[in-house]
Amino acid sequence: MSDVPCSVKFRDVYEQMLEEDPEFKKAMEELEPELSAMRALIKVRLQLNYTQEQFAKAAGIHQSEISKLERGTRNPSIKFLAKIARALNMDLKIEFVPKS
Repeated sequence: MSDVPCSVKFRDVYEQMLEEDPEFKKAMEELEPELSAMRALIKVRLQLNYTQEQFAKAAGIHQSEISKLERGTRNPSIKFLAKIARALNMDLKIEFVPKS
């Protein structure tokens, strides 16, 4: 069994690791673009109140592709994301923002 008490929250452990482990922090910073795309995809699907299957049908792609994108096992191209946006009558917006 783990020595971590059940009352420990993931967010607390995550933030502690970011503060204490420079390699972990660097890895998470490198993953941020993919994580941001995953969060955006999930957010729009939930806003539309779509299942993955409904979302995939509206976007003209297979449900398995939506699942892979949401799990982070597929790294989508900008062209692929633009296809999803067009199919949903949305614009794809990509920004460069200063680091905080």
